[in-house]
Amino acid sequence: MERVVGHQLRETQQIIVNVVNIDLTPASPTIGDAVSDVPASWKIYEGLSDAEIDSLDAAIRQRANLTRQFE
Repeated sequence: MERVVGHQLRETQQIIVNVVNIDLTPASPTIGDAVSDVPASWKIYEGLSDAEIDSLDAAIRQRANLTRQFE
């Protein structure tokens, strides 16, 4: 499991696996409902061009150092 987590667990850490039942009945939201149900804080890219989003994404990934690869 440590491989899945991406690092060796510390002595004070443990992995917990939960099994839950999910509702498999498909919801049928309308387009208007889907847009209005999303919090404003999720719309951070609204109004930006694709180039601006790519530039912002590159800066975020560099800052977070998400370029490393795992085996």
